[in-house]
Amino acid sequence: MRKRFLVIPFIVLFGCKDVSDNDLSKNGLLSSVHHSQTNILQNLDYAIVYDAEGNVHSINDTVYIYGSNGKISSSRFSYNEDKADGYSYEKEILKSYKWDAHNRIVEIKVDKSLQRSTSPEGGVLESNPSPYVEAYFYYTASNHLPDSIGNEEFNNKIVTNKIFVHNGANILKEETVSEYYHYSNANMVAKRYISQNKEFQYGNSKNYLYPLFVKMGVLPRGLGYIISKDAPSYYESSQYFYESGFNGGEMKEVYREQVEILYNITSNGYPSRVNNNVKFNQKGMTGTYSYYLNL
Repeated sequence: MRKRFLVIPFIVLFGCKDVSDNDLSKNGLLSSVHHSQTNILQNLDYAIVYDAEGNVHSINDTVYIYGSNGKISSSRFSYNEDKADGYSYEKEILKSYKWDAHNRIVEIKVDKSLQRSTSPEGGVLESNPSPYVEAYFYYTASNHLPDSIGNEEFNNKIVTNKIFVHNGANILKEETVSEYYHYSNANMVAKRYISQNKEFQYGNSKNYLYPLFVKMGVLPRGLGYIISKDAPSYYESSQYFYESGFNGGEMKEVYREQVEILYNITSNGYPSRVNNNVKFNQKGMTGTYSYYLNL
């Protein structure tokens, strides 16, 4: 089945919120992120729980285990739900983490990815693919930010590579290339490329995710794995699409956006709210929308 992608802007109107202290402004520990948008494919909200030693115990439904080196050695995501229609759903993901001699993350491996649904009649549908490496991290010199990250999904049917230009502290440019392989009767019939380029500018604000990144050594995939030390004030993003095997295969720009980022700053420099104002051009259709994060 061919995958289709549609970028849908969410228009959110909001007023100015008074600046107030929160856990982040008091001790640098982010306890929650609330996103004004919703996404049926991904939870955009995060709740972070710390243990008595100050380590991250859990983020949403993922619990982290630490090794003797003080770094994350494994994690477990578990989800169970019984629906009103009699169906029940179960999901469990186990991951292991590998670090180098400089305590930098170099590999995240999915050791188990179980999904199971049970019907009211007792019928069971189950998916439990073979273990695979979710992400590879490559470094030069002694930088704590990687120069590239590679991802694999669904038995190599989706391969993503991120390449970064950074100054050791902040990401200046980011290029993401995703390859989607289409099969018919076990034969590859087409390859789809989606390329996204971002360029960042920075102000004087502290990045609200940076203390969490320093503490964990790597962020959850939904938060991008890595983060800049400073908070970006603006970025431009362009997305290109190419598909071989269909319509001759032609690289086309399908989406471009310019994002201004404004922060409500607390007394010690961390924000309590992040406002994003977006101008976009999607295949000639232009518009604006806004969204915010409450921290």
